[in-house]
Amino acid sequence: MLLHKVKEVQVYLDTNILYSYLKKKIEEKISGNGKEIKFTFFNNAQIIPVSSFFTLIELVNVLKREMNLSRKSIEDFVKDEVEGMEIRLIEKAKIDENVLKWCSNGLDFKDAIHLSISKENNLTLITNDLSLVKFAKLVNVDSMTSRELKSKII
Repeated sequence: MLLHKVKEVQVYLDTNILYSYLKKKIEEKISGNGKEIKFTFFNNAQIIPVSSFFTLIELVNVLKREMNLSRKSIEDFVKDEVEGMEIRLIEKAKIDENVLKWCSNGLDFKDAIHLSISKENNLTLITNDLSLVKFAKLVNVDSMTSRELKSKII
């Protein structure tokens, strides 16, 4: 996929992409260091970030488990940040027989759901989970890491 030749590309962000960014934002707010952290490569007009409510639920659960904040605080923070980043949310996700097939081939259930959502919506999966990128390529779902995406749009 050559992003410099394409007008717009929609990419599906899995939980680890949003987690790494939002965890830094929460830590920044708590410490009050005033340094603004930006999710810069999505300022590129060619990239339209997409995610799902499944991702947001998983994200809130992970952040709650790792940070000493109330669930409501984390939910509000995630909602505000996702809206600010202008991420389009897929409201309905179709889970088909591929999810179970992929799980029986060793893929984590949550990863299989992300992969299924990406495939069903014809989106490039963006994840920093290298084993998920490799598995996605094996089942013919376009995928790459955030680093690979950055290198293609620069």
